[in-house]
Amino acid sequence: MYYKLESKSMNRRNFVSLLGFSGLVYSGLNLRSEPKVALDENDPTAKALGYHEDHLKVDKSKWPKKAEDKEGKQICKTCILWVKGNLKAEGKDGEWGVCSIFPKGLVAANGWCNSWAPKQPA
Repeated sequence: MYYKLESKSMNRRNFVSLLGFSGLVYSGLNLRSEPKVALDENDPTAKALGYHEDHLKVDKSKWPKKAEDKEGKQICKTCILWVKGNLKAEGKDGEWGVCSIFPKGLVAANGWCNSWAPKQPA
């Protein structure tokens, strides 16, 4: 379907809103069929974001954001991108969950990546 962005019926703001809404619907559909395996730390996106299953093993010289975390509060489970927890990953111990950034695998509750952002207080 072709939309002329300058027309009154579909301006840029509406077009961007439509794209954003489409993304939310798509991600919501993907969450229903959550992965059963742990995210591979060598996945290209995981590597680019410095994901590690154990936040204590993150190279803080490479990831200054994690180096600032003196109290160890930056973990996947406390991140706003953590959308579902209390899951089990095949062949892995501990708690795992779904992250909106990594659709290919479950992330460790005690993991970390550079996209970490705090959850808003309830």
